[in-house]
Amino acid sequence: MDRLERLLADCPTLFRGGRTSTPASAFRPTGHPELDALLPGGGWPMGRLIEIQTPTPGLAEIRLLLPALRQIQAEGRWIIWAAPPYRPYTPGLTQAGLDLSRILCVDPVVPADLWWCLEKLLRHPACGIVMTWPAHCDATILRRLQLAVEAGGGLGILFLRQTMAHSPAAVRLELAYRADALWVHVNKARGSWKQGCIQLGRADAPARS
Repeated sequence: MDRLERLLADCPTLFRGGRTSTPASAFRPTGHPELDALLPGGGWPMGRLIEIQTPTPGLAEIRLLLPALRQIQAEGRWIIWAAPPYRPYTPGLTQAGLDLSRILCVDPVVPADLWWCLEKLLRHPACGIVMTWPAHCDATILRRLQLAVEAGGGLGILFLRQTMAHSPAAVRLELAYRADALWVHVNKARGSWKQGCIQLGRADAPARS
């Protein structure tokens, strides 16, 4: 048994039911206990891509991430908005406890330059979280972004209208709005078979102006 444990320890990417191969320090609580309970490690996995499918960008996706955004800023790292589909509502972000001086909005003039920018930003250790709303992406691009975020150790958040059949993202969520409430569906969480749906309350957020 000891020999088997040593062999398993030498293969950190091997999935073992009921366990996560990522150190506990590499996770950040989402700020939503019900969601943490569905995610291996009890929160967002750092150094990984997160896919969030949202039908209408700007309604509530930032509200979902606010606790993590505040924590990342408290660590002295930057929050990056890359090619957002709307103008961030700065008074609302300030009211939510975010420091605007540690938020950078990047909007490449040439759309094709977005992927180059994302790779550079994700690789930089000062960037705690990089959020983007791409109109489309493919498996090759996602693999490059995953390698970049692994190098930087932050979070890469992709807000998508539709998710791909195959993706290197560690977590894949789907947002839905019903009766003025935000529902979060956990469709995939690497290292766990758990799936579930939680309600976060009203779907308003300090996101857009």
